[in-house]
Amino acid sequence: MRTYLKIYLALFFVITGCFNSYSQEKDEELIKIEVLFDKLFFAKSDSVKLAVNESIINELQDYAEEKKDLIRDLKDIKNLSVIKSDDGYIYILTWAMQLSNKDMQYFGFIKYFNVNRGKYAVEKIIDNNISDDDLKNKKIYSENWYGALYYKIITVKYKRKRHYVLLAWDGNNDLINKKIIETLYLEDDEIPVFGKNIINYNGQLIPRLIFKYGERVSMQLTYDEKNKRIVWDHLSPSKQELKGQYEYYGPDLTFDALFFDKGIWQYSSDIDLSK
Repeated sequence: MRTYLKIYLALFFVITGCFNSYSQEKDEELIKIEVLFDKLFFAKSDSVKLAVNESIINELQDYAEEKKDLIRDLKDIKNLSVIKSDDGYIYILTWAMQLSNKDMQYFGFIKYFNVNRGKYAVEKIIDNNISDDDLKNKKIYSENWYGALYYKIITVKYKRKRHYVLLAWDGNNDLINKKIIETLYLEDDEIPVFGKNIINYNGQLIPRLIFKYGERVSMQLTYDEKNKRIVWDHLSPSKQELKGQYEYYGPDLTFDALFFDKGIWQYSSDIDLSK
């Protein structure tokens, strides 16, 4: 339950306040989805969780395919993260489930506008629990996703090309949390792909950044709209001899950032937040 609590708190503090309040009469489909998420949160056995989650997947897919304004409709459902790109081309829905063996499983959908077909398509993104080493330079499609909760999407364009950057949280395990900076784009055939080598990190072009830190601390990873930069707490071990043991990592009161310049996100260390 502790991990579920931190999932809830992570979503609550990230998502609340991001959207204007909206009052509406909830339709039966929406009420059903809301009830299912409550059942998932309070379910005691894995068999019940798995059955409820399967119902959520079916209901959410139908809802995402039928409805236009997913932000407005789904934003108040507890333990579900819903984000939308500024250009309206991308919606991403993600949520998490913890089994009795403490394994975390993530689920989601991506709804995107297919320019070739002139309409939206919905794809299920499937958690394959990919290791960090496999993630480093890998191009990822919906069917072999790594699993995380996305809480921010940033839209950028360069030379008529558009792509997106996602900020994500992963509860990982009882010792370590993760934050992720992920790139997303639509290939020429309008298929969504996670991972494009447009982050210049210490002279190397990579598709994503993964940060690991202790479960008892928090790490800020945000988008600074005013200065058009992604900013995060720099992480260090509490003692030098604990280097590489990420359960002992936490913010060291310095900050790093990515700046978008001519189609590339450029890394900068030890930035001054007052500027």
